[in-house]
Amino acid sequence: MPAAEHLKLNDAIFASRPNGTDVYYYIFPEHEIHFNVIKAHTKQEWHSHSLVDENIFVIKGTLHSKRIRQP
Repeated sequence: MPAAEHLKLNDAIFASRPNGTDVYYYIFPEHEIHFNVIKAHTKQEWHSHSLVDENIFVIKGTLHSKRIRQP
C-alpha cells in the first residue's frame, strides 16, 4: 500500500469567489478535492454534475439545504 500523502493549504490552487466562498483546489489525474471555506449566512448557488459524484463534508458549522422543484 502506498504511503498516505499529506496535503497543505499552500499545495492547493486558491480562488476567492464573489459569493463569499474561499476555495482550495487540489487537482489529481483522476479526481479533485475542493476544500471550501464558506462564511456564515452565505448562500451557495445550486449546480449539478453528470459525470462525477460530489460529496460534502461539514467540518464545522451547520448545513441547511432546501429542495427546489424544477418545472
